This record gives sequence, C-alpha cells and structure tokens, in this order.
Amino acid sequence: VASFKDEKAVYLLMEAARGGELFYHLEASAAKRFDEHTACFIAASVLGALQHIHQCGLIYRDLKPENILLDSKGYPKLVDFGCAKIAEDSNLTMCGTPEYVPPELIQGLGYDYRSDYWQYGILLFEMLCGFTPFEPGFCADHATKARLIYERILMGRVDFPRHVSQEARDLIKKLLVLDPDQRLDGRLD
Repeated sequence: VASFKDEKAVYLLMEAARGGELFYHLEASAAKRFDEHTACFIAASVLGALQHIHQCGLIYRDLKPENILLDSKGYPKLVDFGCAKIAEDSNLTMCGTPEYVPPELIQGLGYDYRSDYWQYGILLFEMLCGFTPFEPGFCADHATKARLIYERILMGRVDFPRHVSQEARDLIKKLLVLDPDQRLDGRLD
C-alpha cells in the first residue's frame, strides 16, 4: 500500500491478509490437502504473482505454503521476500526450504527464474497431496532429513496418490523436470 523510511529502518505498509497462511488452511483441512478446484484457483493466482516478480527482474526463491497469505476473500498474496534477489548471471547462494530446493541448486549449478517453477510444482503437489513429493518420512535430525530430501530430488522420481487427476499429474511432471532447460516455466496457458 505504501512505504516510508526513517533513520533506522524502511517500513512497508501492506494490506491485512485476514485469511491467514495457506499452510494453516492445508493443515486445518481434514485430508491436509485441497480439492483440485481450490488448488487450481490458488495456483493460478500464485502463477500471476511469480510472472510479475520475474518481469521485475527478481527471483523469489522461497515459494511454500508458509509464504502465501490469503486475503479476506481467499486470494493468495506472496510474502517474505527475504530470499528474493535480483536475477544475475551467476546465482549460486543456497537458500530456501529443503523440500522445495531445485535440483540445479543442490548440484551447485546456480539458478534463475526457472527454479521458482520447480518450487511451483512442489507447491502444486503439496496442495493436492498433503505432503511434498520428496519427503523421506521421519528423521532424527534436520541435517539427515535435508540430505535424504536432496538425494530424492536428484533422483527425480515423483509418485502420485490415486486421487490426483491425469491433468494435474501432467502439469506437475512438466514442472518437476530435473533439467531447467526442459522445465515448464511461466509461459503457462
């Protein structure tokens, strides 16, 4: 809505997101997932936000349900731009949530806006399935869990529950392609 600064800080005045975190709504639902119609609505809105961010020359780098707030009418808003950065020729900084990290970043190859579409595919999967596609299950510590997730990501195998439609499977598979040159990006119809 507005921004201003003083000697100590920069302030961003944003509209209230009275609907809360998308993560909360996933967790609060009986199945811990959304029906396809709801997931499609949220996904289309998030896609528009990502396209706008990319047109502004930014890479978001931390797409996940915790970083999506809903307004009072249920429209999603991306928040927490702490990992976002201006797109450069060399983008190598490791950041983000392990379940959402794109394979090119794990391999140290760097990333660009296409990495956000990997995360978009993970988000779609999580909204439809109630879990992320590369989760290893219970792990005693965070480091072990992250390592196992990264190993699974690099294998690239995605298994879908039966209830996920063929159209949703097809879209997610095109987003979760290991090679970013072959990955479906923001030019989705």
